[in-house]
Amino acid sequence: MDALLEVRDLKIAFDSPRGVIRAVRGVSFSLCAGETLAVVGESGCGKSVLCKSLLGLLPHRGRVAGGSILYAGRDLAAMGERELEGIRGKEIALVLQNPMSALNPSLPVGSQIARAARAHGGISRAGAKARALELMALTGISEPARRYGDYPHQFSGGMLQRCVLASALACGPKLLVADEPTTALDATVQAQMLDLLRDIQHQTGTAILFITHDLGAAARIAGRVAVMYAGRLVEIGTAEEIYHDPRHPYTWGLLASVPSPEGTGELFSIPGAPPDLLHPPAGDAFAPRNPWALGVDWREEPPLFRVSDTHYAATWLLHPDAPRVDPPAGIGERRVSAGG
Repeated sequence: MDALLEVRDLKIAFDSPRGVIRAVRGVSFSLCAGETLAVVGESGCGKSVLCKSLLGLLPHRGRVAGGSILYAGRDLAAMGERELEGIRGKEIALVLQNPMSALNPSLPVGSQIARAARAHGGISRAGAKARALELMALTGISEPARRYGDYPHQFSGGMLQRCVLASALACGPKLLVADEPTTALDATVQAQMLDLLRDIQHQTGTAILFITHDLGAAARIAGRVAVMYAGRLVEIGTAEEIYHDPRHPYTWGLLASVPSPEGTGELFSIPGAPPDLLHPPAGDAFAPRNPWALGVDWREEPPLFRVSDTHYAATWLLHPDAPRVDPPAGIGERRVSAGG
């Protein structure tokens, strides 16, 4: 199947008074129609910067410093603002984590969804209202005709996120970029939102790029998972491979830090802190925090080694000459749950 989105060796930099911050450092991945890819990692690893770069929404100091972002064969990184305006919302839509900042508090929610439906023309006011009511029902908002005129403050956080999702779906996008859309929700509502995203995908065939720091949320929704650290993808594979046969020590640490469903045992945390991306290390950025680091980790950045046709990890432990190191006991069997 041809890729709907193909990111090749993407580099994103921020110009600061202290120098150039290399926020994304050579990321490559692909996403097919109807597929969900979750990008997971600690705060500050570059996940949100990566997703905003797809739509040309980087802050004014940010820039694409190399690579390409191919959407349906067109390079988004090379497009001007006018070309991108024809793609945002219509073909690629963004769902943000804070619905209160995504919606205008002074306008009824229904009219905001209808406005999104009309953003790219070709639909009347009456048609836009009908589309908004349809989307409100699709996203699980009860009695949409009655709630069409309600304002954001009259909705709960979970219902607001459904409204934001309805607005994002207004023009029938082929790709939905969800930037930590469940972060502010409690566990039960989070599970409902993830199930809703999955159901909508089955109905519409929309591809989803799901950005999260929550391994449980990724497990619930994604067919493939990419693990990001210090601006790079350090492991990528199917959800089954990442959760049951992880190969990168950082992935081991993330999985070990997930609380057990039984609530027993000491909570693990990865020691140390991510590197300063003003001065990225010459070798593996995870080496200072990696108890299994080899001498080469301090000198050379590892490539992505092939584990299977769908599974790759950037660790020198996968080199044929490396000593055998097994993951900590129970990592491959750890059950990761989302939303209860």
